[in-house]
Amino acid sequence: MVTVTELLPAALSLVSMAGTGWSCAGPAQPVCTRTDALSGGSSYAPIIVTVNVSASATQLSNRASVIGGGSNAAGAEDFTIVAPPAAGGSSSHAGQALAQGR
Repeated sequence: MVTVTELLPAALSLVSMAGTGWSCAGPAQPVCTRTDALSGGSSYAPIIVTVNVSASATQLSNRASVIGGGSNAAGAEDFTIVAPPAAGGSSSHAGQALAQGR
């Protein structure tokens, strides 16, 4: 079994996690698992994580960890600066950048 856990900072709240072949828990528990074997040199399908960003967020450091599959535990961290939305509006972005209030 392979387990991926999102370690969200206080300024983020999990809306959903999903990925082809992954079994993901609900928003209360940011964990996805799978039990199929992975061939050498290949990758599992990505997990898409959707979050709400606190309106007061300015800088975020999001971490994820993975364990299982016969390998050592591993992790990754992503740091981003949050840009405020334009006055009177909101904004969103697909990719690694985040916007306040979304």
